[in-house]
Amino acid sequence: MASDLVWSFLFWLFVAVTLVQLGAWWGVFWKLGNWTSEIDASRISNFQCPTSIIICARNEADNLRRYLPKILAQEYPGEWEIIVVDDASEDETLAVLQFFLEKDARLRVIRIFEKKHAGKKHALAQGIAAAKFDNLLLTDADCSPASPHWLALMAAKLSEKPETEIVLGYGALA
Repeated sequence: MASDLVWSFLFWLFVAVTLVQLGAWWGVFWKLGNWTSEIDASRISNFQCPTSIIICARNEADNLRRYLPKILAQEYPGEWEIIVVDDASEDETLAVLQFFLEKDARLRVIRIFEKKHAGKKHALAQGIAAAKFDNLLLTDADCSPASPHWLALMAAKLSEKPETEIVLGYGALA
């Protein structure tokens, strides 16, 4: 009888602890999944720190067609540029970039003709070296900005406190 009572107690304790844990996880992921930034228009319009967006692309023609227009459509009152580093692409990446170059003067393309280094560290270094501005936003060709205010919100967070050196964001599924 005492053994049944112990097992019953342990079972209900397990159920209670599991429900608390599931509730905590649900709360965290629900908040992340439904996160939206409240945009303070006065804060964005007053913030105008020059910013360079750097995108490294290797064989990313399809992703550039899909996501580059969203980056070019950013609403930001300050001066900004987009640098796409074509990391020795073997697809139509260069043709896609040429198309966008004709449409927007903020876009600059750095071309690496031969892939001599594994990964994208070399391409990223080339993009950073070519940047006109000290504030850098790094993203990938397969990432979509969360809104037309992505640049403004990231730059505002970077400037919120003088000691802030880096701001991280996450990419939601597009």
